[in-house]
Amino acid sequence: MNSNNELLDDISRFGPQQTSLFTDLKGHQGDIIRETGSLLWLSSIYKVDLSALSYYTDFNTNLQEIAKQIMDNHNSNYKL
Repeated sequence: MNSNNELLDDISRFGPQQTSLFTDLKGHQGDIIRETGSLLWLSSIYKVDLSALSYYTDFNTNLQEIAKQIMDNHNSNYKL
């Protein structure tokens, strides 16, 4: 999504935690991935309806929608 310019935020691949996908070459996550991952956990483990969740992420990109798309496209054999 980032390489296709689909994110509404100015996010780089590597750099500061607040504005990057990763903070280093080891793959430590930036805030946008951590926030999206948290939403995935809420949806997959706790069955939270992300479309009804009123949670502000500080990003212009709709991370709830991205997490929902990931969950919808995930193989149902591997869902809880």
